[in-house]
Amino acid sequence: ISSWFCKISSNGTIVFLDLSFNHLSGTIPDSLGFMSDFHASRIIGANLISYSNNNLTGPIPSSGQLTTFPASRYENNLGLRGIPLPHDF
Repeated sequence: ISSWFCKISSNGTIVFLDLSFNHLSGTIPDSLGFMSDFHASRIIGANLISYSNNNLTGPIPSSGQLTTFPASRYENNLGLRGIPLPHDF
């Protein structure tokens, strides 16, 4: 990862994680959808994570929280598909 931004609250939880514009490539691991199990206690609001403007491909994992993010968190990843992206992606 060449550049990223993470905002952490006073109690140590992540309130925003921006992974956009990092030339990330490949698929999003299914395990990232299950942050609600162990990692949710460290992350507030799953929609505050951005994967936009990378080179991600394949389906967005359908289990867990990743399908609840706004489509804007995935935009400009031409090979990425699945909910919440529009069907024409």
